[in-house]
Amino acid sequence: MKRVDWGKTAHMLKFLRERNEKLRKNVCKILNSKSCANGGVCENCEYDMDLNISQKELATVLGYSTNSIINFENGRSRPDVDALLAYSELCELNIMDVIVLE
Repeated sequence: MKRVDWGKTAHMLKFLRERNEKLRKNVCKILNSKSCANGGVCENCEYDMDLNISQKELATVLGYSTNSIINFENGRSRPDVDALLAYSELCELNIMDVIVLE
């Protein structure tokens, strides 16, 4: 029987927040949709986006507290299915690419 490796999944969530370009663009688009100078066309965006988004920015978009995101990424608490689905949608990945199995 397959099981989720929660420690490795926690590292994956941190990795995605820090390095997944689609996650950064989608979070940026959601947070800046009303003030975006490029009209929300991220493919042609010239906004000098940070190399990663903060835990606070991700928490705002996901509807969780910053402490929840910190705990997810450090393996202190397990994200629920809704959070994992949201990560996968923001990264434009299959949920099985977000969850790490033993």
